[in-house]
Amino acid sequence: MCKLTEKKNAQQLTANISKLGVSGLLKVCTFNKIFNGLTGEWLGNPSLLILAKRYQILKRMDISKITSKFSLLILSSILIILSSCQKQDTTISSSLKLWYHQPAKASVADDANGWNDDPEWLRALPLGNGSLGAMVFGDVNKERIQLNEESMWSGSPEDNNNPEAHPAQDEIRKLLFKGKYKEATELTQKTQICKGKGSGLGNGANVPFGCFQTLGDLWIDFEKKSTYENYHRELDLEEAVARVSYIQAPIIFLKTINI
Repeated sequence: MCKLTEKKNAQQLTANISKLGVSGLLKVCTFNKIFNGLTGEWLGNPSLLILAKRYQILKRMDISKITSKFSLLILSSILIILSSCQKQDTTISSSLKLWYHQPAKASVADDANGWNDDPEWLRALPLGNGSLGAMVFGDVNKERIQLNEESMWSGSPEDNNNPEAHPAQDEIRKLLFKGKYKEATELTQKTQICKGKGSGLGNGANVPFGCFQTLGDLWIDFEKKSTYENYHRELDLEEAVARVSYIQAPIIFLKTINI
């Protein structure tokens, strides 16, 4: 597709060509070179096809007999179109990756409080297939891959039904219709809740409600303590693969993890 440049740019280009002159322009960029480009890559553009046909006619003529005005008109049209056209990029990007130059520190313990974020755990690369999951830390000397499985849920049977919930609903509706929103909210918060400890304020593992649990941690000890360089890790979102590479002299390590 070709997109016309602004009128100002076209006028400036024409002015520059006029200053240079036809003879000077032919010395800088020959007729054949210009039109060979037209007949090769840009034949799909109707305007350029017309110009290419004109060129075929011009080739049969003696250039010296063509007036400067006619030559300037043809060359101006060609260069304006060429300068305002760009080839459409139809290449689909294949760089859907998250990449980092440092590992997540596997040696840092997780926070026992479920409400707190674990910075190093958040830096790990997630993998999964809907049933199994993993967090790949990509550490160098001792790798940690935290595993998860969909059936790993803690908790136990518990009767959390609140007998006060249903009877209070009519009163809550009446308060709302009367515009007493504060009173309706207070009654809702008092009666429309379950008995027991609920989800444990985000720490369901410590109460009967339960929560997802890790299947376990896979630790890989490379028995090395030396420094490393050229570290790179990435999560390929198209292939669902985590890759880690680095140099720990004299060995080049490359780890690929997928589920």
